[in-house]
Amino acid sequence: MKRERISRIEDFSFNGTNLKSIHFAFLQEVERPLTAHKRYTEYSIPNRDGSYLIDDRYERIKIKCSIRIKAEKTERPKIYRKLISPWLNVDAPLIFDDEPDKFYKGRILEQIKHTERDYFDEIEITFLCEPFKYQIYGDARDLITAQATMQTSSANITTNKDSFVNITSPKTGVITNNGNVACKPVIRLIGSAALLTIKVMDFACSISNINNEEVFIDCEKMIVYKNQGTKKINRLGSFTGRFPEIMPGQNDVAFGGSGLKIDVEFIYYNTYVV
Repeated sequence: MKRERISRIEDFSFNGTNLKSIHFAFLQEVERPLTAHKRYTEYSIPNRDGSYLIDDRYERIKIKCSIRIKAEKTERPKIYRKLISPWLNVDAPLIFDDEPDKFYKGRILEQIKHTERDYFDEIEITFLCEPFKYQIYGDARDLITAQATMQTSSANITTNKDSFVNITSPKTGVITNNGNVACKPVIRLIGSAALLTIKVMDFACSISNINNEEVFIDCEKMIVYKNQGTKKINRLGSFTGRFPEIMPGQNDVAFGGSGLKIDVEFIYYNTYVV
């Protein structure tokens, strides 16, 4: 039986579950903003035309998906429960088949609307997402293709990883963000350093007293920690400076400090605002 097509976008995946994998469920409509709203403050000056604008960060976006369940009335509740259950109470990648190489970081927080009709039911799901899209693949280090992404678990989404190994003295390098907006990496440190300084373009920071251990600097969450079993041990007290961001294009990086015998790894997504 040929599958009915309602929306130009035929399929999406959230938390590893594809809409197409659920029989009798069809994507009817997607409301997806092209760009996120940017926070700003406007100042009006007396006797001056126009105004001063100071912009800030981007707001989260809402993506609405309307889904039609076309089955017998007694079967419809079973179908939408099977569809929705894996999507509740999780932060997960949201992928649409018109851009299978990119994903949003989303979560369902608002109520799911439900409308009963004679021959089908309609449900409307609103995903609250980070303002950006993130690239799943883009260079030879990534292992999955666009076609495979729509059929694999979201756990298989890969990231860019730029490694600088065996740092024992001042060292420089380059990191490239192929997106069009700055991204915030996780920086993984393995080894020892009495003091490690890290500079990424205009962002400079330092961390001290790393003693043959693994430490993570999460620039998006603004936390510094090491793992001890299933617990995260706070190391923010040994960190100073600004959490680095990787700007679009090539970024110069530099390392310095004292007592260095350490590997540094940047883990990040190519990031897009549109």
